[in-house]
Amino acid sequence: MGNSTARTAAADRVRAAAVDLFFEQGYDRTSVRHITAALRLTSGALYNHFRSKEELLYSIVSRTHSEAERVTADAILRAGGDPARQLAEVAQALTAFSATYRKETSISHAEWRNLPEPQAAEIRSSRLRLGHLVERLLERGIRTGVFRPTADNALLAKVLLSTWTEVGRWYHPGGHLSVPDLADEFAVLALRTAGAAAPISVERFAPA
Repeated sequence: MGNSTARTAAADRVRAAAVDLFFEQGYDRTSVRHITAALRLTSGALYNHFRSKEELLYSIVSRTHSEAERVTADAILRAGGDPARQLAEVAQALTAFSATYRKETSISHAEWRNLPEPQAAEIRSSRLRLGHLVERLLERGIRTGVFRPTADNALLAKVLLSTWTEVGRWYHPGGHLSVPDLADEFAVLALRTAGAAAPISVERFAPA
């Protein structure tokens, strides 16, 4: 294993420990000492990878938001030109992502405001981009008669995004719904919420 590979693996271990602690006890109540104790590292060893607790939080939050944007864009492309299919695919993909990475997504939603500028501004921009993707999708559906008109399309996009991306706050693996089952249920719910004109039919979610 080369030095760069070893450093990457070590940074990933630090990040994973921080994810567990931030999720279990919150960012504010987690100190660098808690993280180093969990890893049996010195503070100096941790600072070799992250200069501060804020930088560690940023690493988690930025990765999660970037992946959420990628997942959404891929789902829209995968669905083709039908807005209903696009909405179902996005709902499935983001729900599955949030349930699979429930700790990371929960931290990202709950703790991103703890980031200093300009990192916080970067995350705000990511959240806005994601909202605009869903908003434009809904607008296409309304223009083509696939979805019913709404008084506030931006609000509907926010409601749907919150439904999909905050799954990690309450979903627990091993419950009565698997991640694909949950993704399918939320796709049906999204289509109903948007007022899909055609009969609702959702293809079974298949993880990539």
